[in-house]
Amino acid sequence: MSGAQTTPVLRAARFDELTALAKLYRRSRHELLPFAPCLYTAAQDLCFFQEVLWKQSCVSVAEIDGQLAGMMALRESRLDQLYVAPEFVRLGIGSYFIERAKSKAKGGLDFFALSRTKLHCNSMRPTDLPRYPEVMEATMKSACQMFCWNGLRSTCDK
Repeated sequence: MSGAQTTPVLRAARFDELTALAKLYRRSRHELLPFAPCLYTAAQDLCFFQEVLWKQSCVSVAEIDGQLAGMMALRESRLDQLYVAPEFVRLGIGSYFIERAKSKAKGGLDFFALSRTKLHCNSMRPTDLPRYPEVMEATMKSACQMFCWNGLRSTCDK
């Protein structure tokens, strides 16, 4: 498509975009991580975005041609969330977010990542890159327990 933007524009998210970002998060998890159980309702996801993520993290978005293509939430040196809309996968958005997060994180970047059989726990330090060593194996149940934000979602269950 001639004239189409291919480089994402990264910017700070706006509070009025949280509904769209919660939908992007849910759709991305459903389509790209079908093995990960859905533990919460869409309403609970939105509450989590508004009451926890927005208040505790720096939320950024990626736009391509004016469409929300991805989102990232960074809390100090911890990458809490990184999701790309399925139709924008393989355009480098995740890489752009990782580079942005590394540039903002002092002393390295910490994150967890799900795969089909393992939970990857990583601290990215300059000497570790570009390798992503696996340092922890877990069942999906254990992984989900780790992603429950230590009970922070309980305020959204009311």
